Amino acid sequence: MTMVTCTGCALLCEDIDVVLENGRIKETRHACRRGAARFRGCRNRLTSSVNKKQTDMDTAIKRAAEILKTAKSPMLFGWSNSTCEAQVKGIELAKKLNAAIDDTSSFCQGLLIERALRKKFRTCSLEEVRNKADVLVYWGSDAQDSQPRHLSRFSVFPRGESRQRGYEEDRLAIAIDVRESNTAKICKGHFYRIPLKGDREFILALMEALSGKVPKYDAKRILELAGFLKKAEFGVIFAGIGLTYSIKDDIDILISLADMLSKFLHYAHGRALQYAWIQ
Repeated sequence: MTMVTCTGCALLCEDIDVVLENGRIKETRHACRRGAARFRGCRNRLTSSVNKKQTDMDTAIKRAAEILKTAKSPMLFGWSNSTCEAQVKGIELAKKLNAAIDDTSSFCQGLLIERALRKKFRTCSLEEVRNKADVLVYWGSDAQDSQPRHLSRFSVFPRGESRQRGYEEDRLAIAIDVRESNTAKICKGHFYRIPLKGDREFILALMEALSGKVPKYDAKRILELAGFLKKAEFGVIFAGIGLTYSIKDDIDILISLADMLSKFLHYAHGRALQYAWIQ
């Protein structure tokens, strides 16, 4: 049995046990449905090829190196579901080739990540979420489907250092989305449905409620949500691409909301990558 890292999604779970038999994957343990499917796809080893003709691995690597060396403007793209060690090697290779390097955030969560890197948002690790967070907001994020072990390993269900009583008493999960996703169903009575591309209006109304005003938009529910957020000891907002795409032309409105929330509590902000403005 070998312990490996699963690259089925951006969580990169590192506690997966793989049972090998005759050099092939026979069984996986601890993987979610998505990760298990990824490993099943690896049971038959891929064969390397050059110009659609099968060849050995060394020949394929040599040809790939030749292509990269002679390229005028190479770009290395991907990496989002790669381990940190693989990303380090990729960056080293890009430097050696004087190549551009990019990942999928350039067309999904890039706007949010750039602001997180410029420290416009407070961020935290998933370990901090597991150990400290008592209010969890999934905004335009269906983690239950996109990252199936997210809720069980890091957010809603696990016990943490400061959250020993678990989700029954110690955590409140909230979903804000245009549809009742599987994540929203887990949040039970704390699902706030908004119209398509209605996130900006919802944010403005929430900011009114947080500042002590009665919002013009869905006042009763918005005031209820503002009350939950104000009472949090360590609040986390997982911002999915549903939110990011909706307000991409006015993404800095999140900074205004983040600044307002920070006056009340220990809110962390970032990308659902793993902060709180996260994914």
